[in-house]
Amino acid sequence: MGVNETRQIKGILRTLNGVSEKVVKKITLDMTANLQQATPVDTGWARANWVPAIGLPYTANLQNVQASASAASAARARQQGGIAAVGGYSLRMGKVFISNNVPYIMILNDGSSNQAPAGFVQRAVRKAVTTDLGSLG
Repeated sequence: MGVNETRQIKGILRTLNGVSEKVVKKITLDMTANLQQATPVDTGWARANWVPAIGLPYTANLQNVQASASAASAARARQQGGIAAVGGYSLRMGKVFISNNVPYIMILNDGSSNQAPAGFVQRAVRKAVTTDLGSLG
């Protein structure tokens, strides 16, 4: 393989990496926004705890945290930090995760709130993936 071919291959790989990074960022940010929008609100704590993270999922033991406006405010700060980190994402940083450590998030997703039907998490994820990947074609 000659020098020109090697340069062409490296250029193609850079382009593919750039496109892949943009897609990961867009899907992650859209999915986070969809999850926020779909999550039922009482104190706002569950909605504020959709936290994107790079490398490892964000984990926190929230079993003994009282759902409140002040807890929601602290969670929003973590959430915004995760969103900002995703803005600077590159493939070499690893996998991207979105987690919610509120103890009752699964109960909400099972339909315990009149504000959101069961399966709102799956619908929010599906919407981000199909919308963003559909726009590539």
